[in-house]
Amino acid sequence: MSIIIDPQWTFIDTLQAAWKAYPGGIQFGAPHRIRSLERWANVVGQERAVYELDTLLQKYANLEEAAKAFGMSVSTLRRIRKNFKAMPRVTPFSQEPSKIVEQLELLETTKSITESTDDAIKEFLKLDKKVEVGSISRLIDFLFKKTSNQ
Repeated sequence: MSIIIDPQWTFIDTLQAAWKAYPGGIQFGAPHRIRSLERWANVVGQERAVYELDTLLQKYANLEEAAKAFGMSVSTLRRIRKNFKAMPRVTPFSQEPSKIVEQLELLETTKSITESTDDAIKEFLKLDKKVEVGSISRLIDFLFKKTSNQ
């Protein structure tokens, strides 16, 4: 059986579909489930995949609890996260991180406070680190799309 990845799926949706399609043990099911999760991450992009996994992991006391809940080992969970970080940052199905809107609002506030463009750029770079959107080019693409649609 094979899974066709739906870009609307969350990490949990994909994990559940993988368990349904590949219920076998370590030798037969696990490798296929891992590949399904990696295919999902490749479709939705690095930012969304890492964000969803990290957000989900915060609900557990530690990686051991999360791994047990996901039906995998801690080392497999670490490997999945590492592989998610290696996925393309932007894909046709990747979405703008929800933090980007907040960052734009803070940038507007920063622009009105600062005296010069240099100060605004410095403040923006500090803000970018703090909010951890991670890519200035992603923000520029978002702004370009926003102004093109107006």
